[in-house]
Amino acid sequence: MSPRRPEQWKKIRLEKREKILDTALELFATHGYHGSSVSMIARKAGISKGLLYTYFDNKEHLLREVLANGMDELIRDLHLIPDQGINREMLLSYIELTFGRLKESTRFYQLFFSLVVQPSVLPIFRQQFIERILPLMKLLEKYFEEQGEQDPLAKAYLFIAILDGVGMDYIATGGIYPLEKLKDLFIHLFLDEQPEKRGT
Repeated sequence: MSPRRPEQWKKIRLEKREKILDTALELFATHGYHGSSVSMIARKAGISKGLLYTYFDNKEHLLREVLANGMDELIRDLHLIPDQGINREMLLSYIELTFGRLKESTRFYQLFFSLVVQPSVLPIFRQQFIERILPLMKLLEKYFEEQGEQDPLAKAYLFIAILDGVGMDYIATGGIYPLEKLKDLFIHLFLDEQPEKRGT
């Protein structure tokens, strides 16, 4: 058997790392952060504890990466470019993709939402949230300001809050939820209805 090429080893390492992160997310969500040990994660991931430590320094490092991955998953499709801003087409695409991912990756969001509401996790989650969501908030604020909103920052917060709420409710109801109707209403509320139509 010929030796593996560097790109093959890189692929193997990336796959192993993703396996560890997926396993950690599942255990953190189902057993709690403090109820999940590094040994448990390694065992369920099918690797040795020593090998896990070659990827992550400790359990908190692993948690931070799990949260970072989850946050990146939530905003990845917007393709943020701070200096260029965002437009209606970008937001529409983001909304469509976000609602679509809720149906396609229900298990992921179930685990992620279960994890982030744990009291011991919240301080670390807030840090990840601020680092990743604030750039989006600034772009949303700029977009709604250009649309003539009197309080564009509040509108930006409402945009994110409703998306999060829809996601959590969809998970909580086990998928028995008028997701498509809510998506259409969400699009109308944030992209179609102009301030002057509301008498502002």
